[in-house]
Amino acid sequence: MTKKKLPTPRKSAPEPIVEPPIYLGNHSNGEYFHFQTEEERRMREHILREADDLARRHGMDRRSFLASSMGMTLSLSAVNLVSGCSDDSKGSGFKTPPDINDANACESNVDTTDLFIFDFQTHMVTQPSKAWDGLFKGSSQGKCGFADWRDCWGYESFVDLVFLSSDTHIAVLSGFCAVDGDVPIPNSDLFGVQETLNGMCNDTYKRLYSQFVVTPNYKWKEQQEAMEKFVAEHDVTSWKAFTSWGPGNGNTGYWFDDPIGVEMIEKGRDLGVKIFSCHKGPPISLLDGKYHDPADMVRAAKKYPDVNFVVYHSGVGFAGGSENTPYMRTGPEAYKGANALVNAMVDEGVKPNSNVYADLGAVWNGLKSRPEAAANLMGKLLRFVGEDNILWGTDCIWTGSPQPQIEAFLTFEISEEAQDTYDYPALTMEAKKKILGLNGARLLGIDPVTAKAQIQKSKTYRRKLELDAEFGRNRWAFQRPIIETWSDFQAHAAHERGIFRTSPLLRRG
Repeated sequence: MTKKKLPTPRKSAPEPIVEPPIYLGNHSNGEYFHFQTEEERRMREHILREADDLARRHGMDRRSFLASSMGMTLSLSAVNLVSGCSDDSKGSGFKTPPDINDANACESNVDTTDLFIFDFQTHMVTQPSKAWDGLFKGSSQGKCGFADWRDCWGYESFVDLVFLSSDTHIAVLSGFCAVDGDVPIPNSDLFGVQETLNGMCNDTYKRLYSQFVVTPNYKWKEQQEAMEKFVAEHDVTSWKAFTSWGPGNGNTGYWFDDPIGVEMIEKGRDLGVKIFSCHKGPPISLLDGKYHDPADMVRAAKKYPDVNFVVYHSGVGFAGGSENTPYMRTGPEAYKGANALVNAMVDEGVKPNSNVYADLGAVWNGLKSRPEAAANLMGKLLRFVGEDNILWGTDCIWTGSPQPQIEAFLTFEISEEAQDTYDYPALTMEAKKKILGLNGARLLGIDPVTAKAQIQKSKTYRRKLELDAEFGRNRWAFQRPIIETWSDFQAHAAHERGIFRTSPLLRRG
């Protein structure tokens, strides 16, 4: 293991924040809020306490130790220990070397350089937004050092966090649900960024694929014209929808199998773009959560077998469902959370590995400190959606670099006990490789071997190697979430309500 030092802060700068490489505090992506659990508090304390002694043994300061592969191994081991998934337990958890002091074994355990990584859900910001600016400006990422704080959420930060600070090869850039008003990245910018980044690399492959955000329940004629225009002028490979959104941000959502949803599907299909992604699961402030039920996408998939439907967030969080609950066909939790997705597939007779895909964006990041809940989610998806149809997503850059999520997923295992009890398949290395990148590549018709070889010749990849050599691969350490306090989350939600209620562009009518 190379003991590269992190950049040394100036003496006048505040003392650098030291956190485990797996963030274990309060956090939010602007849509939901997660309060730190008692277990997460204990995990964090254990990691920081043990890191002091281990760092001294290796002649490192605590900050540098935590930014090493040994720091990641310590963090994963702490999650196992506190959640009851240590080596002598039957519980699901993370595979770690027996000796945290074995730097080479730790590095090998989380080495993702040989994998092909395709992130199917990422975000960035290009436009001022009355509803979102306060949130972005006040966040840790918003203090990244650019003269204009918005650049901390823009193109350069996106490239740095997603492509230079992680092993991600290709990403899908996704948009927001507002239209022609207070939207942080409009369709024109989504595709402008796609073309800028891909042009910067070379003309023989793409590293970024943007989604066209379509809202069929608002000015549908103009929406259709825009769909036609973008397909004619840009490389559109998929559509993004928010069925819970409606003019005025009220109870005016729609379903994929409603007449307007059917028109949207058929319009997209007629234009030759047969992939639809949609937010399903976690609540969004102001929007009607009933439309986050993923069952409509399953019904649409059954009706349109030649169209692919990507369930963003896998239904997790729908109707207050908890992935602490294992798979159940009946009972109070049968149609909540990810159970709602997989039971809809059973109800409609949609087989695994067909045309329904489940995305892990934001979901894996939220569950990686809860191994049993993570095992329930992955077990359900492997059993009913299929290992060929689970897509890697991270929701970055809301959560900083995706690398810690990638490394944690690479080492995660579903216990034999959970497999036997709930009929969950094993999360094998072959399945992990598919989920982390090969499935996304297949869906978009990309040859991963060719793409990876060409990416490794690009300027961005060479720059990544230079930064790795100078500062170490884990320079992403100590990143903070977009929101850390409940008061900030409440303030953001209240600000959104005020903006949307007074916006002439988004009022009902």
